[in-house]
Amino acid sequence: MAKPTEKDVLNIIQSALNLKNKSITINSSISNTTEWDSLGHLSILSTLDKLFKGKIGKIKELAAANSVKKIIQLLKNNKLM
Repeated sequence: MAKPTEKDVLNIIQSALNLKNKSITINSSISNTTEWDSLGHLSILSTLDKLFKGKIGKIKELAAANSVKKIIQLLKNNKLM
């Protein structure tokens, strides 16, 4: 399987937050997305962990990543994207 793209990660975050009628963008964050609360963040991390087959558990900074930009940057820095 090819490495996931930014669009894939956006779709995963949108799905993890159960957003059907609202799109997640590169500029989405915990401060501008009401559904992205602490439970939503855990859902995002859990869904990403499934996608990356457990590899994100090693990226401790993801626990504090509060924006799509930061999540994508961390994934790229760790060569998962």
